[in-house]
Formats: sequence, C-alpha cells, structure tokens
Amino acid sequence: MFANNTCKTPPAIGSFKTTDASVWLYFEANPVSQSDVFHLKYYKPDGTGYSTIDARTTLSGYVCYSYYINIAGDVPASLPGNWTVKIFYNQNSNPMATLNFTIANASGPTQPPVTLSRYFNVTGI
Repeated sequence: MFANNTCKTPPAIGSFKTTDASVWLYFEANPVSQSDVFHLKYYKPDGTGYSTIDARTTLSGYVCYSYYINIAGDVPASLPGNWTVKIFYNQNSNPMATLNFTIANASGPTQPPVTLSRYFNVTGI
C-alpha cells in the first residue's frame, strides 16, 4: 500500500506462532532502476536455506516491496525457532540487511498476518 509515495505498513513484529498465516517483509528502496534485483533469502533455525525470492521491478526511483512466506500449513509451522531473512542487492555477496524473527509453538488465539518491516536507501551501493 502507498500513502504519499511511502509504504504504508503495519507495525513491525518479530515473533510469530505456528498457527499464524504468514510472515510479511516490507521494504522500501530509493532510488532503484529497472534492472535492480533484491534477493530475499530465508533461513531455517538450523541455518540451512528455506526459500529465496527474487524481488524485481519494472519501475525506477522509489519502490515499495512486500513479500511473504506462509507459516500455518507449510514447512515453517513444523520448524519453530529463530529464523533469518537476508536481503541481498543485485549480485552483491554481502547482505544489505539481516533480520531475525521467531516462530514459536502456538498457544492462545491465532494472530492476523503480521510483518517485518525495514527501509533501505540503496544510494551508493
């Protein structure tokens, strides 16, 4: 969602239940070009790779990205613990950001979909 040319995101949360629907990652980048790619690499609690998402755009300038992985009914629900997502810019081998989040065994009511949120300015990368 956009409001006044900025991402409109829910508050950042870093802990999720195995019954939660998903974990969303929102981030902004400015400026980007049409050839830029952000690689979102998710890692399971044991440090092995789980999923890689290539975030591409057909736009230039300011871009708001939003991506998710499912939890409930998918592999993450069976692997509670400390998860990591690393965001790589183009072909850079060093992540521009590393975010950690926890998936814990469910107790109590299920939460609505929630988010990890981060702003990145890619100038000079």
